[in-house]
Amino acid sequence: MKKFYKLIGFLLALTMITLISGCGGGSSSTSTATAPSTGTLVLNLKDAPGDFQAVYVTIKEVQVHMGEDETQENSTTEENSVAEDQDSADSNAWITVVSPNKTYDLLELQNGVEAVLGEEDLTAGHYTQMRLVLDSEPDDSNNMLKEAHPFGNYVIIDGNYFEIIIPSSMQSGIKLIKGFDIEADTTTELTLDFDAEKSIFQTGNGQWKMNPTITIIQE
Repeated sequence: MKKFYKLIGFLLALTMITLISGCGGGSSSTSTATAPSTGTLVLNLKDAPGDFQAVYVTIKEVQVHMGEDETQENSTTEENSVAEDQDSADSNAWITVVSPNKTYDLLELQNGVEAVLGEEDLTAGHYTQMRLVLDSEPDDSNNMLKEAHPFGNYVIIDGNYFEIIIPSSMQSGIKLIKGFDIEADTTTELTLDFDAEKSIFQTGNGQWKMNPTITIIQE
């Protein structure tokens, strides 16, 4: 009889071990993290026709902002608005996509001619806006008169140079409020259509200033 009870005890213990092993095996699976998918953003620059001999702007970099759709009061157009950057609090949310550090003659970028600012691979998703950062220091190239650039941003009228006065807040970033999507394994091409005729004006004291009118065109 003792042997019989020992056998029963042995069988119960064996059954418990089997059940515990089965439960443990179900929780031993591991998960592998999946890297976020990416797509490519290509940025171009062009200009609408104007009456200046030349309009030079120096673009330091272009940044983009990823997130939900955003709206902004006092938009210049229903589709795209340009405003001075005042939100330094979310600076970490901005991603620099290109840094041309180059001085461009906007009047050369007409009739189908565009300048490629650069391209960058971005995480696939929705981007709500873009920020165009200008620079007061020009590059080391020559202008249309084969002379060094006297300013980072200026116009040439009848062979004379006139600096374009740009507020410091605008140098830190001109915000372009227009959303776009980056799809995985796909190239998205955007063109910044900088309307110099509407953007640059002369004040009553003779200074030239900029109130940028820029449209984002998706190719």
